[in-house]
Amino acid sequence: MHRMYYRIGGGPSFGGYYMGLSNMSLGGWLLMVGVIALGIAIVVLLALNLANSRKRNRSSGALEILNNRYASGEIDKETYDTIKKDLR
Repeated sequence: MHRMYYRIGGGPSFGGYYMGLSNMSLGGWLLMVGVIALGIAIVVLLALNLANSRKRNRSSGALEILNNRYASGEIDKETYDTIKKDLR
C-alpha cells in the first residue's frame, strides 16, 4: 500500500510522483503555451494563404474571360479598359 504524502504548496503525491498540473514549472507552462500558439498561428497562416490563392485564381480567371471577349470582338476597347481596371 502506498503512503500518501503532501507537498507544501502542491497536491498529494504517491510514491514520489507528483499528481496534477499545479506542479508544472513555469518553463513547462510557457513551453506548452508557446507550442499551442505556434500551432494556431500555422493554421491561421495556412487558411489565409489558401484564401489568397483562391482569390488570385478567381481574378485571373475573370481577366482571361475578359481578354477572350475582347479578342472575339464582343466588347470594345473602352469597355475592356474599364472592366480591366475594375478587376485589378
